[in-house]
Amino acid sequence: MPKQTFFNLDVAKQKRLVDAAFHEFSRAPFDEVSITDLVQAAKIPRGSFYQYFYDKTDVYDYLIESKRQASIDDWFHALDEFQGDLFAAFKHYFGNLLTDAIMGTNAAFYKNVFLHMDYSRSKKLSDRFKHQNHPSRRPIDLPDNVDWQKLKIQGSEDYQLLMHILMGVFYQSVAHYYLKKQVEPDYDLAATKHQFYQIIEWLQFGAQKEKGM
Repeated sequence: MPKQTFFNLDVAKQKRLVDAAFHEFSRAPFDEVSITDLVQAAKIPRGSFYQYFYDKTDVYDYLIESKRQASIDDWFHALDEFQGDLFAAFKHYFGNLLTDAIMGTNAAFYKNVFLHMDYSRSKKLSDRFKHQNHPSRRPIDLPDNVDWQKLKIQGSEDYQLLMHILMGVFYQSVAHYYLKKQVEPDYDLAATKHQFYQIIEWLQFGAQKEKGM
């Protein structure tokens, strides 16, 4: 998280700093963006950067966290819309998010995030999605609007493990699209979404055929 001095700034200056950082991390992946790039884009002295953020990772994580926070309302809405059916809600919400991550206005940023994501960062993101409470006090780690009768879930630990697996499928699907696109220019989003839904259904219903089929 940024330092308190960042949050003491007026909203307009906060937005200017965040927009500049977002531009830089959309232009290039994390490892290729320097502190110099960030301060030049924000038009602030280098010393001012360290008044607001601890390091480059701090501002990068804050950008991702801001995007994640904005998605929580939509996730709860999807669970309500599908009457607590977790798999139906997941396919609907994250299927749409997959389209937005690849084709939306923030696609360049998401491309750099997902294409260069390692295991530790993937786990960090999925853990944040599972554990943090919603501003309305509805718990993320064990949502109260999930129909638990439809799941073989014994408690919070089981739910967190399941969500970690599902989130992993989403992250891998975004990265798979961009990797595939590099070698097959005609590869399209529809193929990635088909594979995404197929894997989720394998997790939901199993990949093994019943005897006699």
